[in-house]
Amino acid sequence: MKHLLLTLAALAFLRPGPLQAQELDLDSETHIYFIVDEMPIFGHCSTDLADYLRQNLRYPAEAEAQHLEGRVYVRFAILPDGSVGHASVHRPAGCEALNQEALRVVAQMPRWQAGKMQGEPVPVWHVLPVCFDLDQCERLGSPRGPGSQAADLPRE
Repeated sequence: MKHLLLTLAALAFLRPGPLQAQELDLDSETHIYFIVDEMPIFGHCSTDLADYLRQNLRYPAEAEAQHLEGRVYVRFAILPDGSVGHASVHRPAGCEALNQEALRVVAQMPRWQAGKMQGEPVPVWHVLPVCFDLDQCERLGSPRGPGSQAADLPRE
């Protein structure tokens, strides 16, 4: 959430003129917005997205064997029906296995609550940082035990 707010703040300062809806044409019939009246929401509370990532992300064995860590920024659109589309690696980590795992987990996300412009659902871009941290896995163990405050990143 902090990264989303920082991204939105950066967009506000980088674009000239008043802050309003921005869109990108992928083709003549598809407009994907960056900022809308009501931004998309994942789940029902602010921790649902982090919980989804903890439960579904798997540390690639290849990356673990080489002690590779990193952060992959995945850009995707939340479509008007709440599904995820147009996913791509926006900023890669140093390991292709990490990039592919981040894409896999984003592509399999359940539906979001769609973003809205003037009350109508519209597609909206989102950039999600996906972190791969071996130290966190070691501290927390695998699999996560009941009552754990933080979740681990399971291994393949």
